[in-house]
Amino acid sequence: VVPVGLTKYRKNLPNLKSYDKQSANEIIDLIHSSQKNLLSKLDSRVVYAADEFYIQAERLLPKLYEYEEMSQFENGIGMMRYFLTDFNRKKRFLKGKKQKKRIAIITGVSAYSILKDKVIGYLRNEMGYKIGIYRVENKFWGSNVTVSGLLTGCDILTCLKQINNLYDIVLLPPNCLNSDDLFLDDISFGELESKAGIPIKIGSYSMVDTIREFIN
Repeated sequence: VVPVGLTKYRKNLPNLKSYDKQSANEIIDLIHSSQKNLLSKLDSRVVYAADEFYIQAERLLPKLYEYEEMSQFENGIGMMRYFLTDFNRKKRFLKGKKQKKRIAIITGVSAYSILKDKVIGYLRNEMGYKIGIYRVENKFWGSNVTVSGLLTGCDILTCLKQINNLYDIVLLPPNCLNSDDLFLDDISFGELESKAGIPIKIGSYSMVDTIREFIN
């Protein structure tokens, strides 16, 4: 179950409402209730709430095992829990690995707060990394579209032009490019890097693996 993506291109379309904190909590309660019943009958939860709902409702994400096979991972179902669990399991491998280069992390509005508090804060305060995180507001589709997978090259470029003198490399989320290395607005990865004037790397769903590869 994912919140409907309401873009700014809705002229003469039916009036649909976005979710707020209260309605996000209501849909999570409904899904959790359904999961409980389905698990007892079918030995599977079957239905899952998108990460966006938990973020908007300001509730803890489910445990990793509660997503079972994570069959809807690419749709943002359990993606954030996997990312955080992987980071907490592997962050010890960064001990003793000094990083002098300045790193900028780019993400969407939805994931920004969790990444800033749970990941970037540790890398900055505990590891001494020179690292910053920036949320990119989606001007292309509209401010109601907040996930990193729907970021466009033009919006990312606008952000990078404001910070490119502050960092040595930029890490982008792994789900904002298609298999042809194109963003949703048809800007290519190479074009973005050329116009930004700063080295850019596509990260993975493992922050630790991405940083280790960069260091090595």
